[in-house]
Amino acid sequence: MGNKQGSEFGGIMLRTKKTIYFSGEFVKCKLSTILGNIYLHIIKSGYHGNVVQFSIVGKEKTEWEVSIGKGGTTHHGKNVFYEDSFVINTYLNENLMVGQFVFPFELELPLDLLGSFYHSYGLLASVGYKIKVRIISNSKSVNNIKNEQEIIIREPIQEILQASSEKVTSNLTTWCCKQQVFCSITSKAEKNLYQSGELFNLTYDIDNSYCMLNLEKDDVIIMSRLIIRSNSGAQKRQEVNQTPYLGVEYKKE
Repeated sequence: MGNKQGSEFGGIMLRTKKTIYFSGEFVKCKLSTILGNIYLHIIKSGYHGNVVQFSIVGKEKTEWEVSIGKGGTTHHGKNVFYEDSFVINTYLNENLMVGQFVFPFELELPLDLLGSFYHSYGLLASVGYKIKVRIISNSKSVNNIKNEQEIIIREPIQEILQASSEKVTSNLTTWCCKQQVFCSITSKAEKNLYQSGELFNLTYDIDNSYCMLNLEKDDVIIMSRLIIRSNSGAQKRQEVNQTPYLGVEYKKE
């Protein structure tokens, strides 16, 4: 770690064409637009470094607390699951000249990258990506000139879309565990994969012909389940979101 900041000699900035990408897309930069370039501005001579490096890092983080009696413990998890870097430009002279410089870059994202995710209610679970750029300092007493930017990556739908259905049958009991025979529900969805913002249509059939109890009301709840792990191997499973929808009330005969 140097004792002099690289920012004393100038700054570096990057802009991408957009902030949200799908796995397998190009993070592409062109000279014809101000978006998607790396901008280097050297305001003071004396900075020794000639390599402009670009990198992308994908990290997942977890954190949650477990109460044990009057005390408790906190579990932490951190994992770098994706990392790539390459040299954008190499100057012939390592003593950078005062001036402004622009560099385009292009990066192809792998198809199997995880989608960006963040949840912080009751526990922390996140999948995040950062793109970073720096001028590597050749002096031990001066830090790198650097900057970074967060980007959002979404997972594209690659599986074959098809209708989805499931049937559940329950044996019903009342007080004293008295059997009331059974009731079954069959639910059907138009497809098996959805993205945020899409309309979800659900059709369900209730077969109560073999049950001695009358139906009073039915409800529909859409929930999200999250499974996270720590670096020590601890695991937690939690329903992080439940959205109830009003069902149908049945008239008593």
